[in-house]
Amino acid sequence: MESRKTVALIIPSEIIAKGLASILEDSGSFSVLEVFHDYSKTCETRLRGFDPDVVIIDPVILDFRSRKEARNMLADVCDSIVIALDGPAVTEDVLRQYDGSISLYDRQDELVRKLRNAIDT
Repeated sequence: MESRKTVALIIPSEIIAKGLASILEDSGSFSVLEVFHDYSKTCETRLRGFDPDVVIIDPVILDFRSRKEARNMLADVCDSIVIALDGPAVTEDVLRQYDGSISLYDRQDELVRKLRNAIDT
C-alpha cells in the first residue's frame, strides 16, 4: 500500500477548507497536516517545520500584486508541490505560476488525479 501524501491547505474560507480536507482524507491518498486561513509568519514557520508534499493555496488570500509571486514565496519556505485553488477571482496568468491547479468544481476522483499528476511530474 502506498503511503499517504501530506498536504497543507492555505485557504481563507473555513467551509471550503473543511470540505476539501474531508475529500482529501476520504480519498485515502492524502493526509491533511494543517489548515491555515491566512498567509502569515506563523504559517511560514509551520510549513518549514513539517514540509508537506503538497501545499494547496487559494491565491485570493494574497493581495493582488502578490498573487503571481506566491509560488516563489512558498519555494523559499518549503520544498512542496504548490497547487492553486482555482476560483472565480483567479486569472489564468496567476494559475500558470503554480505546479498545477484544482477547481472548486472538481469531483474527488478529478482532484486526486490532478494532485497525483502534479506530484509525479
